[in-house]
Amino acid sequence: MQQHTKAMSTCLLTALFAGFVTQLMTIGGFIRWSAVKGNDYSNEFWNLVATSWAEDGLTMFLIWGAISLAVYFILIRLTKEKETAEKITVRISIILTVLYAIFMYPNFRDYL
Repeated sequence: MQQHTKAMSTCLLTALFAGFVTQLMTIGGFIRWSAVKGNDYSNEFWNLVATSWAEDGLTMFLIWGAISLAVYFILIRLTKEKETAEKITVRISIILTVLYAIFMYPNFRDYL
């Protein structure tokens, strides 16, 4: 198991980052929706992010982590070399996570 440490840690760290971005985006959407309904929660943004982590961010973390780890172990079987699978997985995970964060950033930038 120790031989897969770099790829697994990268998969889990990118999943954690994607979960955090998802949490920020969801709460930002909730605040905009509630403002339309007449309630202003914009001062409580960080409190809402912290209290509702298990609903949105944790779910995305688990999904993203499971998929990236599954892809990594499938690539190990297909490439016959751990190093090649590790390089592919690390690069794809980082690129997809950065793209996801860039596309989702406008949804919560007003509250940062």
